[in-house]
Amino acid sequence: LPVGFSDLDNHPNLERRLESMLTQLPSDLDLETVVSERQAAFENHQRPRVADHLRQGLFAGDLKESDSVRWRPGTPYSIERRGGKVIVKSRTREIEFPLAAATILEEIVGSEVAEVAGKIDDGLDWGSRKVVLSTLIREGLVANESG
Repeated sequence: LPVGFSDLDNHPNLERRLESMLTQLPSDLDLETVVSERQAAFENHQRPRVADHLRQGLFAGDLKESDSVRWRPGTPYSIERRGGKVIVKSRTREIEFPLAAATILEEIVGSEVAEVAGKIDDGLDWGSRKVVLSTLIREGLVANESG
């Protein structure tokens, strides 16, 4: 795109130039897919502010059932099931978990609400849940808001 494309009001000739560029695109171009992929690539290069990542990582293994945990706001994500595993994708990283962790991941990943770690209704015992949450904390995707 030409410089200034987002400010058409101050660049009157730019609108005609953009229209001309659009007519030159191949007719079979899936513009929606291209835009979606470019947006994902852009988001993959954006880093949310993680001010306490080192401290969080150091104490991730000390997570208690009474601690509140929350997905870090502004962190892009997706969850997919693949080959008997559940994968959390954030930016260019993929973290694999056993399929048994699917419920807790769907509960916590992307949620803006803090959850008490020991009260998440996921069917896992505390030891298994702690491993999942501690991994997400070490990766900088989840924060322990109690500690």
